[in-house]
Amino acid sequence: DYVEVDLRPAADDYVVWHNPTIRLPHRILPHRVSRLSTRILRRAVAEQNKGPLVRACDLFRHYPWGLGKPLLLDLKFGSLPEDLIWFLRRFPALCCFGARTTTVLEQCFSITSDRGRIVAMPKFPWQIDAFIKAGAGVVRLWQHGASQQNLDYLRRHNVQSLVMIGNRFYPGLSNRERLTDVLARHPDFVLMDDPAEGLYWRSYV
Repeated sequence: DYVEVDLRPAADDYVVWHNPTIRLPHRILPHRVSRLSTRILRRAVAEQNKGPLVRACDLFRHYPWGLGKPLLLDLKFGSLPEDLIWFLRRFPALCCFGARTTTVLEQCFSITSDRGRIVAMPKFPWQIDAFIKAGAGVVRLWQHGASQQNLDYLRRHNVQSLVMIGNRFYPGLSNRERLTDVLARHPDFVLMDDPAEGLYWRSYV
């Protein structure tokens, strides 16, 4: 399985942060992370008691590689800047790269030639075909997009599938009930989970 980390641009660096926006102290409306400096972001993260702000360079310096789990970088970019591509080329054997657009997918091939280390992350199922044509070897689907038709389509194109199930799709169900339901409907998947995050990964065999 993976340890997934969301990487996105700030105004002066690249930071680990899931949402595109962040609330600043004494401000009503949230601000876009991409328009804020790391100095301002660091203060805002501290105010929210979410721990220290992690920059890309800090992530690779302090990540516990001894866990034996590859780091899956969810690259929240429309296109990767050249300096970030250069930086990521230093770690191709340690990471997998998540591409939200076909442009980023193609750029990832300049970082590593291993198709198994590049995970296409279409937001909608109808984007799957574009990622396959761009050379995707692995496609991650949300549970609602993991229809048998889509899974069979990926299998016919020799593309591995990852299905992620989040709590929002199963309100009121316990982890055990949620997983039992998924296993019953997709017996050809093997479970890969991270209970601490409440997200469940399953990779196609």
